[in-house]
Amino acid sequence: MLTPINEFLRPVEETVRKYQKYIGYFFVGLSFASLPFIFLPEFQKDTGEQAWNVLLFILFLPILSKVLGLRVAQALMPLRKEIGIFMGTLAFVHGAGYLFQYPEFLLDGVFWWQNGMVTYFAAGFFALLLTIPLLLTSNLWAMKKLGKNWKKLHRATYGVAILTVVHIVLIGWSKDHAEIGPVLILVAYFIGKTLEWKGITLKKPH
Repeated sequence: MLTPINEFLRPVEETVRKYQKYIGYFFVGLSFASLPFIFLPEFQKDTGEQAWNVLLFILFLPILSKVLGLRVAQALMPLRKEIGIFMGTLAFVHGAGYLFQYPEFLLDGVFWWQNGMVTYFAAGFFALLLTIPLLLTSNLWAMKKLGKNWKKLHRATYGVAILTVVHIVLIGWSKDHAEIGPVLILVAYFIGKTLEWKGITLKKPH
């Protein structure tokens, strides 16, 4: 099904495989380069949107690789840790940037609960809390130290995705705007993940 696409993307796949280590360094470098944006409020919304986009890329990469057989996705799989560091840094800049500006807001009840429901502030805050340990353990040293527990810890990525969708949907709700797209994307992800867990593949056998 994806043979023409795989052939079209073969040069990209070969480049990724050839320069995999340096691409990993590039994403880590981007992570450090994004940290100063925590002091630039005008970019904090953008870093949140980019963190969501990168998170989606990380989430769907195994599905594209294992279920659909996209070879460029297979070449990118070993880089998920470095891409995850970039995502986590963007999320930290987005969330912590707001909290650094208004730290007293955490002590205000309206931060957590408004109109009989949890707020988008709270959903985003808990998504950030889950992201921080993932960010700090996205390295080989942590993988060796944690062993089998590393994978268990990084299943929290599902929680990050769900809380982020809640965060986005509630932001839209607060502006009288229905955000259906992220919900549909999340449903599509879990459908794809179910296929992956069951070992179902849509690619043609060789």
